[in-house]
Amino acid sequence: MTGSISNDFTFAKRLRLHALVDFKSGNKVYNANDNIRCTGLVGVPLCRQNYYPDEATPIQLAEMTGTATALGMVDEWYQPGSFAKLREVSATYTLPESMLHGFSRASFTIAARELHTWTRYKGLDPESQDNNSTTHDQGVVPPLSRLLASINFTF
Repeated sequence: MTGSISNDFTFAKRLRLHALVDFKSGNKVYNANDNIRCTGLVGVPLCRQNYYPDEATPIQLAEMTGTATALGMVDEWYQPGSFAKLREVSATYTLPESMLHGFSRASFTIAARELHTWTRYKGLDPESQDNNSTTHDQGVVPPLSRLLASINFTF
């Protein structure tokens, strides 16, 4: 299931505030980054279970061997991919007509995007996927937070 919720509020006919949250649920993501870190495919195992095995389940310990991964035993690395993201918060101010010389309309917008992700996924980002799969997160950078500003003029 996927969806989004957005809302705009306008104050004094000049300031408009906008927010957008979207979500996806019911999917699994293969956490290949943790699989590689924990099974030692990089030469040295680098996850917590390798150093504190008493905190891990027997299934986790069994699947941390490179042999288990080679045999396709990777259930441990398929994790809930459900999430909700605060995609955007923005404010737009429309300038009063008395300030417009030669323009019919002008506005200034400042927006922040990719602000927060709520998820139980243990990897970097449940939306990070490689180009060959819809469930594999290996070596993909998640969307970065950014701040944008724009000025719009209408002649």
